[in-house]
Amino acid sequence: MTTQHAFIYKLTGDCGKVYIGSSTLTPSVRFSTHKCKSCNSTSSIKLLNPKIEVLENLNCTKEELRMKEQEYLTQYADVVVNRYRAHLTESERKNASKKYYHENEEYRKKQIEKATDRQRSKQLAKWTELLQSNGKGPSTYILKKNGLKVEGNQIVPI
Repeated sequence: MTTQHAFIYKLTGDCGKVYIGSSTLTPSVRFSTHKCKSCNSTSSIKLLNPKIEVLENLNCTKEELRMKEQEYLTQYADVVVNRYRAHLTESERKNASKKYYHENEEYRKKQIEKATDRQRSKQLAKWTELLQSNGKGPSTYILKKNGLKVEGNQIVPI
């Protein structure tokens, strides 16, 4: 792992809320990206008239930088507007993954159904093309297994 110069910073808005971040850019360059609405997708955009303050300068790896940023996020937990954690332990990552998996089960099922439908439609089109081009399609067994049948020169659902 290579180390690089980085810093942890705090943006403070007029309302007293803060955004904690880290960067390997210079503070002025990083701050300018926060002020640019089209460049900024973070929750720092919620802050009115933010001021930047460098909390700590570091020479560290990216992983160490994220861990240090997370320490500050925890320290300022009652006033941060950050939506995401900077660092997760392996155990936290696994738990978050399990939680996401369960919370999005219906969505995943629908996506699988859509993918299956698309795949089935492609296969159906391929078989129909074969049937129409040379009069030979898949076996009756394969068609029945897939809930299909031949009707004229078309393959259709049963």
